[in-house]
Amino acid sequence: MSVNSNRRLGHFGALTHASATLRDTLPRPPLWLRYFTAAPETEVLLHMSNLQSHQRAERRQAHLWIPVGVFTLSALFGLATISWNVLIDVGASLVFQLLCWSVGFIIIVSGSTRHQFRLGDPGPFVFAICFLYLIYPSLVWCRVQRLPFNIVLSATDAALLFKLHGLFLLGLAAGYRTSRADRREFMDQRPQTLPSPGPLLVLAFSVLAVGTILRLATGGQLIPTANYSSNWFDHQNAVSASRLQGGITYILTQLLSKVSFYPDTALGLACGLLLATALRTRSTRRTYRSLGVIAALALITYLLGDGARSPVVISVVLAIMFADIIAGPIKLKTIAPAIALLLLAFMFAGYFRTYRDQGVVDAATLAVQDLRSSDEQRTSGEFISMLSKEAAIVDLYRQTAPEGVTYLFQSVLELVPSQLLPQKLDWDRTASTLSQAFLRSGADLGAGVAGTNIGDGYRFAGALGVAVLACI
Repeated sequence: MSVNSNRRLGHFGALTHASATLRDTLPRPPLWLRYFTAAPETEVLLHMSNLQSHQRAERRQAHLWIPVGVFTLSALFGLATISWNVLIDVGASLVFQLLCWSVGFIIIVSGSTRHQFRLGDPGPFVFAICFLYLIYPSLVWCRVQRLPFNIVLSATDAALLFKLHGLFLLGLAAGYRTSRADRREFMDQRPQTLPSPGPLLVLAFSVLAVGTILRLATGGQLIPTANYSSNWFDHQNAVSASRLQGGITYILTQLLSKVSFYPDTALGLACGLLLATALRTRSTRRTYRSLGVIAALALITYLLGDGARSPVVISVVLAIMFADIIAGPIKLKTIAPAIALLLLAFMFAGYFRTYRDQGVVDAATLAVQDLRSSDEQRTSGEFISMLSKEAAIVDLYRQTAPEGVTYLFQSVLELVPSQLLPQKLDWDRTASTLSQAFLRSGADLGAGVAGTNIGDGYRFAGALGVAVLACI
């Protein structure tokens, strides 16, 4: 290379350096001016960047408008349906409960990936469940002042329970937010290719297919006609018989109880892959088509199963969360109809399984009649029964001293098999206490009701124990 060429390159480098220095020192023009003076390719990139920023801002704002909207609608519902006498007695506690739910929701979403509302994050889902089992029953009681199981709840006790609900929600949000502080943003990971859901579907339906074939071989029908309660008692009797027999039979029973959720998990993951594949195409039609397939698979699983709803619901929820993690974020307006349909189906199935012995058509007709009943206590009994259990436990342990460390110690020892620690069979459990109070003779036969976290926290350390137990 000649000397003149080197000299020209030196001048060019100096000029480039001077231009870069001058560009960095001068003030940058406003965004609108850069947009109109940029090259066509730059305009496209700038437009795409602005669009992505706008979409991210919308997802971040979702954690604000959702709690604000829920609080506003709940307050309007209360003002329109609750008498002024009840509002005077419990209105402040009800507002405190709603505020705690709204603040807790914001706290949970603020700890999510990029501070966005994500359906793949279990925190918002748990708070939605809390609304159904804590906030909604409170609103219903304020309207009708009745509870299932003939539980009488005074306005004073109702105000106490509403405050305990608020403390539980704040404790839950604080504990979840703390546990999320140092987690990796796993929802930012995007696999390049998705596996086929076929093997998972085979695993999910193999157990169901075997049960259906055995039922048909023994003279049964394709869709079982036994009620859910009958199936439940038969299962409990089989477990008791295997326990008495001991040996390999009891070991197999225990092993099956530990892996019984594997097919439901496989179905949820398979449906999640179906939905994620559709989401990656950015086609609304394919997304709704995949949701239809998921609904059909869930219906087949429920009809051919023993009538339990929780495995089907867990599979669908798992599918939505898994799809959001690997192909999201899913827009709430896209999935909202499916979530509303799932909630309606959950309530419908609660009545349908009671009438399964009368055939599919008659059972569906009676379930619809019950669902459309004008008696609000029946239609809302699916969720309001939680308030009955809380009222019974708080009334029972109001006059006794909190159990404190003893409760925590026994709760940890519950993980130890009863064969190694038979003394724990004599311990007082919240679920057993509620079963005896609500079902009486049915509890002696093995029937039972679920416990309540509010009641457990109150047993532990009173009102403070509710928040602490929710946090840990």
